Amino acid sequence: IAKIKEILVSEYGKLSRTPTFDKKITRILNGYGMKRYAELITAGRATLSQIIQSQNYFLTNVDIWILALYFKIPVAFVSQSLLAVCVGD
Repeated sequence: IAKIKEILVSEYGKLSRTPTFDKKITRILNGYGMKRYAELITAGRATLSQIIQSQNYFLTNVDIWILALYFKIPVAFVSQSLLAVCVGD
């Protein structure tokens, strides 16, 4: 689990160079019911890295997608409803 979290922190670190990253990641976290984490990031009281490394963090579809890209594993998400990451811009 620790290694997976390290990979996620590293890969999100690369993505965080995008100017709108914080806004988008907080929207995604809110979509997964992680409002508290989104608020911590917005308030500057925690980083995504710290949140991912916490014991209570659980994987999102975005995390699984990032891991699939990292390990070069083809993946498709199928859902009867709109996935949280598809909402918005």
